[in-house]
Amino acid sequence: MNKVEKIRLKSHNELTVGRNIYYCKKISSTNTVMLENKDGLFSSGDILIADTQTDGVGRYNRKWHSEKGGLYFSILFQQIDDLQKFYRFIVLIALAVKEELEKLTNDFANLTIKWPNDIYYKDKKICGILTQTKIKGENIKVVIGIGININNSFSKENIFRNPPIALKEIVYKRSNIFNIFQSLNNKINYYYDEYNKDNFHKYLLRLNKSIYNRNKKIKFTKDGKTIFVRPLEFAQNGYLICEVNGKKELFSIGEIE
Repeated sequence: MNKVEKIRLKSHNELTVGRNIYYCKKISSTNTVMLENKDGLFSSGDILIADTQTDGVGRYNRKWHSEKGGLYFSILFQQIDDLQKFYRFIVLIALAVKEELEKLTNDFANLTIKWPNDIYYKDKKICGILTQTKIKGENIKVVIGIGININNSFSKENIFRNPPIALKEIVYKRSNIFNIFQSLNNKINYYYDEYNKDNFHKYLLRLNKSIYNRNKKIKFTKDGKTIFVRPLEFAQNGYLICEVNGKKELFSIGEIE
């Protein structure tokens, strides 16, 4: 692993998320390093960015291909009082990424949230979001990792569970990764403020319009079991309301296929 160093970008000092930003050229996993925080380097709200990850992970410990050209970073939150309530902010982060990509692509019709942790462009994955927690006594630590395909390429030899796409394939040019990060960081801060003001309900309409394969019958995997559901809308607590065998059910975790 290369040395982790503190950097300064154009972000404002009053930001809560990203007040301190750390950078590393190559790292095992930004999520893992922040979650362990062995040297006590990171504080709540800090961000760690890396050019590449050698052991990037997705849900169920699947490998996340983190080659140079993508935007990979994690955010640390410590001493979370209510993990269930915090879930609303995690959903708002997905909305922030979607809206940032809409601005970059000038495409407001084809980007969706493939609940709970992916952003799709049409039927291809452009972003993955992974949340990991560590609980010790009453102290709850949460790390949210975000990986966005920006300028990276995908070799034919790579085997992907879901077909990927990078921003450069949509806009037909390379983009400045750090400029994108700074703009996205500002948007995440905005939604963090809205979450703390208990304004999650104001964004339900936007979120509901963003659901991948909304109102379509799809496979849903939870606890290793596959069922067929119809995603309908987000609930006030950030959970997903689905129709299962004609009845509405709430899902907090799972995986849409």
